[in-house]
Amino acid sequence: MRSKKLNYSRKNKKTKTNIKKYSRKNKINKNHKINKMSGGSKFKEILQKLQDNDPGLTQIRIEIDIDNDGDMNNSVKALAEALKKNTSVTELDLSSSKIGDDGAIYLAEALKKNTSVTNLDLSHCNIGDVGASALGDALGEEQNSSLKILNISDNNISNVGAIDLGNELRNNYTLEKLNIKRNNIDDRAKRFLTVSFRSTSGWDSKNIQSNLTKPFKKRQVIHHNNQPN
Repeated sequence: MRSKKLNYSRKNKKTKTNIKKYSRKNKINKNHKINKMSGGSKFKEILQKLQDNDPGLTQIRIEIDIDNDGDMNNSVKALAEALKKNTSVTELDLSSSKIGDDGAIYLAEALKKNTSVTNLDLSHCNIGDVGASALGDALGEEQNSSLKILNISDNNISNVGAIDLGNELRNNYTLEKLNIKRNNIDDRAKRFLTVSFRSTSGWDSKNIQSNLTKPFKKRQVIHHNNQPN
């Protein structure tokens, strides 16, 4: 009888441990959700640091969600306005934020004045041709001269937006890597982007990487749909 009681106690102890782990897991997920909401405290904290040009804020990785007014544009616009004067942030990751063309336009205007951001991730952001054209304009002649990596993969960009982007990149000597995978772009537009890059950098078409975090020396256009993320 004593042995059975001991086994029962151990079983109960194990169950309590599992409940504790489950509670911790839920707490982590809850915090992550707060970080994603544009109306949440985390976003407001980041925005304030941006506006204050806090030197400790060099990387921003946040998924902007619909704000309390049901409109995401207010949050993206506020972020973009703060970026215009900020000189400390070097990496901005807004991937999976459904900012659309309007959000891309706000960020493009910010890029024209920002001099510190070198890595921008706008993948899965529901950006179309209008947004791609705006980003291209920001990277054109006598505009942004700091951005080195641009990720606009998994959006809704067609040949029109890709060609507009390529036309502007002919006059850009700073951008070194462009990820435009999984968009609605055919081989003609892909070749045009490749030629646009090659015309200003001696880009090697054989040197294509899918990992945006690896070091590189030559400009790279990533447009093959069968490449891993």
